[in-house]
Amino acid sequence: MRQLVLALVALSLVACNYEQPQEPMRMIFAPASGTPGECFSKLNIQLFDSTGAKVFSKVKVQNTGDSGFGSLTVDLSGTYTVVAVGHSCATSATIKSPQLVQFTASNGEKNTDTFCFCGQVDMSADERSYEVTMDRATAMFRLSMESEQVPEGVTKLLFEYTGGSANFNPTTMQGCTKSNQSESRAFTGLGSYDVFTFPYMADSCRIKMTISAMDAAGQVVRKRVFNSVPMVRNQISEYRGRFFADDDDPWAVVSLHFTVNSGWADHTVVRF
Repeated sequence: MRQLVLALVALSLVACNYEQPQEPMRMIFAPASGTPGECFSKLNIQLFDSTGAKVFSKVKVQNTGDSGFGSLTVDLSGTYTVVAVGHSCATSATIKSPQLVQFTASNGEKNTDTFCFCGQVDMSADERSYEVTMDRATAMFRLSMESEQVPEGVTKLLFEYTGGSANFNPTTMQGCTKSNQSESRAFTGLGSYDVFTFPYMADSCRIKMTISAMDAAGQVVRKRVFNSVPMVRNQISEYRGRFFADDDDPWAVVSLHFTVNSGWADHTVVRF
């Protein structure tokens, strides 16, 4: 009998040695509305363990066109904080911690439309696939130029604003560094130009926006200053009018509330 028991124990140990490993965890990241490729072109992902230490030595980078864009497969056990940031900057976002994501300027554009997921995921759970929703963290300022005569030589638009933030806290989805920001756009003619920011320490704020049309030598051709511009997360504030006109007449304010496919919650149009 003793020999039979030992044989059964040995058989059990052999069975354990040949037990199939658990499937890796697969996480799928998608915006609340639309697909990753429609809403952003780059995805940065970092995981943090219970001590706050980074799991990956370098942030994971995915670009549209990459195989598996919008998902991540990891072979880990335990609970981790996942921070995923979707944007369209040429350079990757720096994910310092679950409380700080930073961006650096690239080709005059520091911020683009940005989506984020921040939350804990149990890698040891029976469910081996998570589908997580990424929410928009940005507010948009839009300059819409109506039909008019454009002065010769305009090559660039410089947007300078105060009151917003270039970096944000994924846990609150709010801006965390109140500073003066400057971004430029190549002037391609009359039309719309978008600038994104993260409302500082709140879901809404007001900024002072100064826009300068410049020539190739860096000389200002026309400048407009808009004070107290409302910036609300997931909403558009559009200033529409004749940018190069000589008059500074008061502009009418038209508020529109609607839902669009890209998921913006509101769109305010200010005529100048």
